[in-house]
Amino acid sequence: VYTTTVNGRLEIGTTYGHNLGTVDGTGTIAMETNQLPAGKFDGFFSCVGGTAEYGGNASYTISDRYATFKYLIITGSGTKTLPNKNIAVCNDLTVRGGTLKISHFSGGASPKYTYIDGAVNIEASGALETAEWEHVHLKGNINKAGTANFRNNFPNQRFVFNGTLPQQIMGNYHGTNQNFYD
Repeated sequence: VYTTTVNGRLEIGTTYGHNLGTVDGTGTIAMETNQLPAGKFDGFFSCVGGTAEYGGNASYTISDRYATFKYLIITGSGTKTLPNKNIAVCNDLTVRGGTLKISHFSGGASPKYTYIDGAVNIEASGALETAEWEHVHLKGNINKAGTANFRNNFPNQRFVFNGTLPQQIMGNYHGTNQNFYD
């Protein structure tokens, strides 16, 4: 049994066939597909672990092997969709490029939850989209750059602000059905 410690940046890209053993550390694992290498990532994909970065130009659903991330970053282009399970981000969720779709395929009266203990950052070339029956619980701020997109105009969804300190929604927003709750 061997261990891979990631304290810098590990670029997986689109390669496959790796077995990293037990993975720990506080660095970044950057992927361009939804295929994680073989290995045990419990220590890395946790609130005390590292950053998961999903990028590339393709559209795909993020791997459902893990549901907790210290930091989650979306880059590249295309649409990255959260898997069909409740998700926890222990710090910040950042969309640097492409679209992150918070859509757990619930398609009915059974909401799915995304818990974000930090901020949501949507940078200039990024977009964040939520779908019907999605409930996003946020303890930090929403920071939207001027040209970024924030789309949450579907029925039966919620953005719940439940931080212990005052929270802010920063950026320019327009349209209908921008549903925020405290």
